[in-house]
Amino acid sequence: MTEFFTNHPHWSWLSLGVLLMAAEAIIPGVYLMWFGLAAALVGVITAAFDMSLLAEVFLFAVISVGFVIGYRVWERKHPPEDGRDSSGKTVNSLQDRFVGTRLIVQTPIVAGRGRVKAGDTSWRCTGPDTPAGATVLVVAVEGGTLVVEPADAA
Repeated sequence: MTEFFTNHPHWSWLSLGVLLMAAEAIIPGVYLMWFGLAAALVGVITAAFDMSLLAEVFLFAVISVGFVIGYRVWERKHPPEDGRDSSGKTVNSLQDRFVGTRLIVQTPIVAGRGRVKAGDTSWRCTGPDTPAGATVLVVAVEGGTLVVEPADAA
């Protein structure tokens, strides 16, 4: 097997490229992809041209750096979206998700504590004493607790 890769170095580079791109699918980030593409490109070039190992490694380094710098430049010109949906709320943020939402009191709010129903989930809440079944407005989120006030007060 070693003899095969020694006699056909382009397969070594192509294999490395495939392994790096497979690792990219498992490990978060985007940099292994560029190294994988660089290795694959070196594999294609070494299939066409006879090169020394030192020249191949140098070519891999130059192409890798070029891909990474190119990606960084492109990323600056096309920044990733900040996770906001069409309503302007941050998608995975509890605070943005519930603030301004009207919910039904599930367990009466007594002495400032109770529970509200949001979808199929029950959330702790704090606010003025309110009977079960009343509608409240979420005004803030503190940790995992929703801060509410009566909806008619809003």
